[in-house]
Amino acid sequence: MGLKDLLAVAELMGHAPREMALVGIQPASIAMDAELSPYVAGRLEEMISNVLMKLKEWDVEARAV
Repeated sequence: MGLKDLLAVAELMGHAPREMALVGIQPASIAMDAELSPYVAGRLEEMISNVLMKLKEWDVEARAV
């Protein structure tokens, strides 16, 4: 089941989010591999920072697990 399907089910069940954000990294390559490419690995901190900023905008407290 993909993200689109999950969101459709959530909406049908009355649990759709009011707002959502998609944060990601555009890969340099989509070749199958078990490891992150150096490009993606080098952008992880930036992506995490973007996620934390968005959560702060929404007044959501992020904590380490």
